[in-house]
Amino acid sequence: MKHNSCFSRKNHPRSGSVTVLDLDGTLIDNSGRHFAVYCDLSIRHGLPVIPLETYWEMRREGATNLQAMLSQGLPVSLQPAVSDEWKQQIEQAGRLRLDTVFPGVESWLKNASQNSDLVLVTIRSHAENALRQLQELHLDQYFREIHVVPHQPSAAAAKHAAIRERQVDFWIGDTEIDHGAALLAGAQPIIVCSGNRNRSKLNEFGISPVETLLDVSPQLARSYP
Repeated sequence: MKHNSCFSRKNHPRSGSVTVLDLDGTLIDNSGRHFAVYCDLSIRHGLPVIPLETYWEMRREGATNLQAMLSQGLPVSLQPAVSDEWKQQIEQAGRLRLDTVFPGVESWLKNASQNSDLVLVTIRSHAENALRQLQELHLDQYFREIHVVPHQPSAAAAKHAAIRERQVDFWIGDTEIDHGAALLAGAQPIIVCSGNRNRSKLNEFGISPVETLLDVSPQLARSYP
């Protein structure tokens, strides 16, 4: 399987509602992984390392890792090399083991899977590593379909394209990308602000988020008429 190909795993769907979920920042906390790679690259290039809380708030405000490093004095000439180093490290299996499932998420998925067909759509460059991570975290069992979509310029369109054959009722994520994908799919967007975007950043896109996934009833169809 090529790393840049779109991988999909499908099980026979049940009748009823369809709920799409994002992975990073919605179901799992990926801040530790991103910070670890940031620290390694900063030290390698002789840059000061800012605290995790400062770094992650910059990221939640929409800054990329590269922008965070530039703010600490990374020479512009090193941008291409650092960008390549980031891509090589951020989805390595060892790095992915730094991710943790948000508290209460597995119980939520178990309950929601009894009321709706759950479909995971995540953007990753390494499909095999993503699927292995889902298995190690015991999350794969709750999804009727799993779609790993490669990074593309139009991320919202890429996510939507992965499930364009399904009628989607709800789309839950943590960024403006998920909100855009939901609108393309004609689904009800539900965006949390506990992940890779904070409330103020989401508000800039006209999005009114809920705090976490646990603020959404697992019985979705009964909560969002």
